[in-house]
Amino acid sequence: LGDFTRRIDTRQVNNRVIDALIKAGAFDSFGLKKSQLIAMATEALKSGQSVQKNRSAGQITFFDVFGEEAEGMGDIELTPPEIPELTEKELLTSEKEVFGFYLTGDPFNAVAPLGRVFSTHTLSGILDAGEGKICRIAGILTAYKRHITKKGDYMAFLTIEADNAALDVTLFPKSYQEYHHRLTIDEPMFMVVQTQLVDGTVKVNAEKILTLDDFNEEGFSKITLIVPPSVAMRENYQKLLGVLQKNPGSTPFLLRINSPEGPKVLLKPPARFRVNLNANLIKSWEKICGRNALKIEFPLLDAINRPNNRYRKSFKAAEG
Repeated sequence: LGDFTRRIDTRQVNNRVIDALIKAGAFDSFGLKKSQLIAMATEALKSGQSVQKNRSAGQITFFDVFGEEAEGMGDIELTPPEIPELTEKELLTSEKEVFGFYLTGDPFNAVAPLGRVFSTHTLSGILDAGEGKICRIAGILTAYKRHITKKGDYMAFLTIEADNAALDVTLFPKSYQEYHHRLTIDEPMFMVVQTQLVDGTVKVNAEKILTLDDFNEEGFSKITLIVPPSVAMRENYQKLLGVLQKNPGSTPFLLRINSPEGPKVLLKPPARFRVNLNANLIKSWEKICGRNALKIEFPLLDAINRPNNRYRKSFKAAEG
């Protein structure tokens, strides 16, 4: 990095440009972490400016004397700090900042298993849901624009993305007032939405916006973990116990064992055995038991569509 700043025209390349080059991966071949390069950039640029200032003043430098053969001997000495690499989320955010899109991954992947069990529709599929349907969708909030209505109320137009699809969602004043504090760019959004047909086009309006914390609120999630016959063997139970122990939390669950030797067994673990419903729990359980080896229901959300549902009273209370 020091050699680079010594050679460039530092009148044209500032710290912001170097930062963008680092985030774009231009210096990945140096074998350093992006976090280290970012931390070193300012000092490297200052040193490069100093060398070039001496040249401009007519002072003879080491390289003026020995020429190209001296390359590598007089490089600016910079010691990479011992710091951790940027998180995956930070790396992806940096890519989008530079390129305008994610290059090496998708931030939704981190929560995709949870998004899958939560959603009733994909972002592309919801446009075929029809008029007036209550649906659940999930994605990353990539953009939003606030708008003031004629009455002076705030509302917002959102864009969420997942699995290479994007969807525009409208947040009307009532919902905006309740959920605007949850609008954070590049954060996962779990939404209850309603479709609306406008001039022959399906529009999507947000009714509720949920965060990861909501999934483990009391009574929000009903979890049944399923052990299929092919896995219902003693040697696998310790692995499954390990999955539960790595995801402790406050949400109760049921365990359904589909034994190859007999009928299905439904177990209710002691109250002290509770889990945190998150993407890692789903991914780890399915790795052992197979896809869809969990049944996850959301009684309070289901009550929105079923007026006579026994959870409706609880839902209204939760709404305040």
